[in-house]
Amino acid sequence: MHHSPRAYAIAVATSAIVVLAIAAISGPGDPADCTGPGCPPHTAEASPSSSPTPSGTTPVPAAPGNGDVRPGAGSFDAPAGGHANGAPPSADATADAERPAGPRDPLRQPFASDSIWNTPIGSGAAYRRVYLRAEPGVTLDVNTFAHPDRAGSYRAYTLRGPDGGAYDADGVTYGGRCTGTTDLGPVLFPRGTVVGDSVVAPTYSTPGNATAVVYPDGRTLLQLRSMARCDADSEPHGHRATEADLYGDGTYGGHTGSGLSSVGGQLAPGELTGAAPIAHALQLSVWAQKYLAYDPGAERPGFRWPADRNDADAANVYCTLDPCRSAPDRRLKMGALLAVDPSLSASDLRLRNPAAMKIFQALKDFGGYVVDDTYGPTNQLGIDAAAVAEIDQDDPGWARDVRVIFNHLSLVDNNGPDRIGGGGTPRVTRPAPLPAPATTPKELGRAGWVASAFRNGEDAGRVLDADAATGWRAAVPLADGQWFQVDLGAKRAFNRLTLDAEAFPYDYAQELDVLVSADGRRWTRVTRAGGARSGAVTFPRQTARFVRLVAVGDGIDPHQTWSIGDLRLWRNDAVSFR
Repeated sequence: MHHSPRAYAIAVATSAIVVLAIAAISGPGDPADCTGPGCPPHTAEASPSSSPTPSGTTPVPAAPGNGDVRPGAGSFDAPAGGHANGAPPSADATADAERPAGPRDPLRQPFASDSIWNTPIGSGAAYRRVYLRAEPGVTLDVNTFAHPDRAGSYRAYTLRGPDGGAYDADGVTYGGRCTGTTDLGPVLFPRGTVVGDSVVAPTYSTPGNATAVVYPDGRTLLQLRSMARCDADSEPHGHRATEADLYGDGTYGGHTGSGLSSVGGQLAPGELTGAAPIAHALQLSVWAQKYLAYDPGAERPGFRWPADRNDADAANVYCTLDPCRSAPDRRLKMGALLAVDPSLSASDLRLRNPAAMKIFQALKDFGGYVVDDTYGPTNQLGIDAAAVAEIDQDDPGWARDVRVIFNHLSLVDNNGPDRIGGGGTPRVTRPAPLPAPATTPKELGRAGWVASAFRNGEDAGRVLDADAATGWRAAVPLADGQWFQVDLGAKRAFNRLTLDAEAFPYDYAQELDVLVSADGRRWTRVTRAGGARSGAVTFPRQTARFVRLVAVGDGIDPHQTWSIGDLRLWRNDAVSFR
């Protein structure tokens, strides 16, 4: 199957781990630790070495790295300075934790109160026990979250596609992300922010390196995946995921395995050490080979709402080890909302570690979304890099308690767009609304616009009818070079494009080139956008009459086609690439 440069990002860096300071620590050797009511029956698979291994598959090592670890890979070392739970946090953590009290801060807890990340579990939640087991590893998905309060000055850079090819392990190519010449368009990036590459020594590891950057307008969130920036002020290399708005729903982003947000649900500075409860859903990652189902005949083969994708190699990886291989749970897929059954208490599970008990309560009140595959025997939690030092990852009590918590997670089976958290009365009060944003992009009126497309052009105008449930459908497999075009009727000024395909389960282009023209004959490529069911991209201001979107590459699998329910253009005067 032909792929665009995105194929390297998905096929090699499948787990979208946002990394600046990287931590991956294996816990002690009691992976089947489970006490109290509700414990599932344990099997002899407590150790990876006793798990069935499909013929021709290299056994996964006992201590996988943080993130996308392929067979033969190991783990990262813990970051320097990361010590005890409740220990003095890092400088960034202190600055964030000491923000003045007042209205909810979108840089600390982003997105709308009714987003998936900020909606509590409801009394109508239907809990379904799943076969998750306590894996020997307890690791952290460490998010790089750069914003004006941390990042200092920004400048415009050209995002480059990473070359890859630094080294090979078991026939898979890793590394080399800090080089590459493919022009993926301009981005604003903090001058001093560095994001590490894949590593060879002391062990192989290939983090997804999804990265989130708040633009200087205080709301536009650039999200990148499979990226690296090895030197301060050098060009960043990676692939663009869809942008988000810190004041919006924040569903989609740079987690490659699910398409979910890079920073929604991350553990923020002060949340594991302070007295206040964690008031949002969490980011969770599990070992897809053992736990996540893949149904090739389903419209969403390896994922469920709110995820909009599964890993590119899911058909060959998901559900190839027991317990999933022997008796797949078709409902446990990428994007699943997992939660602690409300009948369980911390004392039932004999939890003792203070930080783990806060995780337990958050998973009872809000749950956590499966955002990625760990590719090895570990359970993972998403965390802001500035909060890593607040956890003593060497504490066996922390590792033991987190393993027990994962062992007691249930699936909220009726989670959906109209019943986030299962519906009913929320267990706890949802976070307060955000204050009014300081800046508001201006939408261009669509009167007189005319749309056309490479196929089914007679339906293209439905993209402009203000009803996102109608829209245009290509109704053929996604392929490189497919196009959709809008004639604005006259030259207009704009620097942001948004697409909505929420009404179509798996119908969006993985990557899109955005082109503009004054006359419909001579075209200028503006940027390359990352796709999602709700996609957005900001670029330098253009003045043009025609806008054309061209698909780059094909889909993750043959199920994927291209549809657009709604297309809008905006002018955001608070973002400049000058």
